[in-house]
Amino acid sequence: MFKQQQLVRQKKYGIPEKSSKTEVVLATELLNIVGYVKIINQNHDLQDSLATELQEKIDNKDLYITNEHFLMVGNPLYSCDSVLPLVINSTVLSILKGFFQCEPVYVGSNLRRSLLNSTMMTDGTTNFHRDREYLKFLKVFYYLNDVDMNGGPFTYVKNSFNFDLTQNHVGYNNPKHFTQAQIQQAYGLDSIINLTAKKGDIIIANTSGFHKGLKCETRIRDMLTITYSVFWNGKGGTPTIHSSKFNNLSQIEKRIFDFCEIIK
Repeated sequence: MFKQQQLVRQKKYGIPEKSSKTEVVLATELLNIVGYVKIINQNHDLQDSLATELQEKIDNKDLYITNEHFLMVGNPLYSCDSVLPLVINSTVLSILKGFFQCEPVYVGSNLRRSLLNSTMMTDGTTNFHRDREYLKFLKVFYYLNDVDMNGGPFTYVKNSFNFDLTQNHVGYNNPKHFTQAQIQQAYGLDSIINLTAKKGDIIIANTSGFHKGLKCETRIRDMLTITYSVFWNGKGGTPTIHSSKFNNLSQIEKRIFDFCEIIK
């Protein structure tokens, strides 16, 4: 399905030219080799604005999900003005184009606050797992506050996305979650990377590889996650964008919303 949809987008929009920016080329290579890349972002004005919007949603109890693990905003692209500029971040999109070798597609986003959890209780995302929604896709994580080892950093297992390398390893086709000990035995301790970061930093990862979020033991974690592929698989809610936001985009920017429903 990926190859077919990739070809469709290449025929529609052409194959993207290779970027002349060294950091973009390097990031694309890292995604293909190890499965993730971390971008140090010195300008975090948009993340600051989004953090403010998230706090307002929490204060007003305007939330989609609330439980003992996290607070989640419903449809952040539609409901938060600061999300769209991050979805169309030109540096990120250049990296995605290099990775997919076609125009990427926005398929969803997630804005949440992970709450303090110093107990033994976990939810599914704090155990190692794979995302299997698409054969090939990327998730972009925007950190909205500083995240140290006590603040629940995103944790990734290098090279675990690669079927040729991992088909004989633990649970490639098993949807269940796995422990630190199981992953460490299969891939080695050095392959497990805890991606601590400063506010505004960006992580791009192929989450068909093993990953998890550590528990927030002493600090909360605010994060926006954006998912891109080359098509929408039709599962879950239809991606949506408000017409007032969509109509102000350039024709090139509109391409990534080809599978979105435009809502007035």
